[in-house]
Amino acid sequence: MSDRSVYIMGFLFFALIFLLFDLTVTELQIDILFDFAGWALMLAGLKSLKSKAKALAPLQPVSALMLVASILFVCAKVFVLSDQSSLVFAADLIYSALKIIALTAILFAVFKQKELVRDTSSLYRAKNIWLIYLILWAVYIVYAAFAAENIVKAAADAVTQILVISMIFIQVLFLITVYKIKKVFVHDGMQKGR
Repeated sequence: MSDRSVYIMGFLFFALIFLLFDLTVTELQIDILFDFAGWALMLAGLKSLKSKAKALAPLQPVSALMLVASILFVCAKVFVLSDQSSLVFAADLIYSALKIIALTAILFAVFKQKELVRDTSSLYRAKNIWLIYLILWAVYIVYAAFAAENIVKAAADAVTQILVISMIFIQVLFLITVYKIKKVFVHDGMQKGR
């Protein structure tokens, strides 16, 4: 395993940080941990992995399309939709759904590449944590889109906070598991490089 391949998991790990966590500013909620940086890192990681795992090659166009979509989404949010909150919400919902679908496809393809990581129990754990995150995300989206209007504001805010905190906890747990996979991957690469 070359020194270059040791850093591939680092690309994917940092891509996930950019893609999973949103630090927002202004009332438009512009993400300052830009998704396009995450998609660029994901694309670089997938390109680097294509020689080791040919099954990941078809996912490069998905990552490239999401890179373009994320840039268009930020531009639309800032320049076109800034005055129309209902359209911003709809655009946010559509982009979030596309992002989760693309991430799920990429992550599950990476999870199947067991020959790249000897710690298959961490891969299995990461897959299960991601599935829990998907369920929480779906509940949050459905709740935000439909249920929040029919509930008293204080109760709606409480449920939203519980869902958001749960999702953040699951994201952190997922990243810790992926970091463990990355650490084993790097350790294996350094052992073989000697």
